[in-house]
Amino acid sequence: MVAETMMMAAPRKFPKARKRYIAFRIEGEASRKELELLLRQITQSGVSVKLVAERYDEHRKMGLLKTGHKDAIKIREMLANQAQITIKTMGTSGTIKTAVRKYFKNI
Repeated sequence: MVAETMMMAAPRKFPKARKRYIAFRIEGEASRKELELLLRQITQSGVSVKLVAERYDEHRKMGLLKTGHKDAIKIREMLANQAQITIKTMGTSGTIKTAVRKYFKNI
């Protein structure tokens, strides 16, 4: 009985999705609630995106979005082509630390 269980292959683990952080700036008058509503609409379309709450600056209207590496381009296109809020994406990074260093130098 022990020999049979040892011969069974271990379940295959799927690799974790690599994360990307999109640095953005809101141009114009839009609140955080409006941004969260927009992100909820994007998520309902089948793309995973989340606001990194501790890296959102309400006064400068700048922040980071967390997504998977396969969805980063789709999200940037969706943000550029929507009409509700004017959002300018400043760039994409693989870590929060690098995103802050590259895109939020004066914060």
